[in-house]
Amino acid sequence: MGNRHRSRRARGHDSDVSDDTFASIRRERIQKLLFEEISSLLRYEVADPALADARVASVELSLDYKHVRVGYVLLAGADRRAAAAAFERAAGFFRARIRDLVAWKRLPDASFLCIGDGVLRARS
Repeated sequence: MGNRHRSRRARGHDSDVSDDTFASIRRERIQKLLFEEISSLLRYEVADPALADARVASVELSLDYKHVRVGYVLLAGADRRAAAAAFERAAGFFRARIRDLVAWKRLPDASFLCIGDGVLRARS
């Protein structure tokens, strides 16, 4: 009866799914959530004209969940320096809006990196 109430792992059985796998799945889900929310905020709520030609291309969350690197691309003809400065100004806005949407104890610090300019063409 003593073994009946212990977990499979405590009884010596290995699980098919490791803790690393669960952590990886969780990290991917958080990255996807951040990608979707930042993309949506950028597209529909940010009013800075310097960011009108920017699109989120990637979101990479650090293993310790403390930092997130947001990669963005610019439409052809967009000013790379103006966009970088605008993202730095908007970082607090993104953070505040995401804090309103999710109930996390600590939000990761964000950095924004242009990973391509002139890559996208404007839609006609």
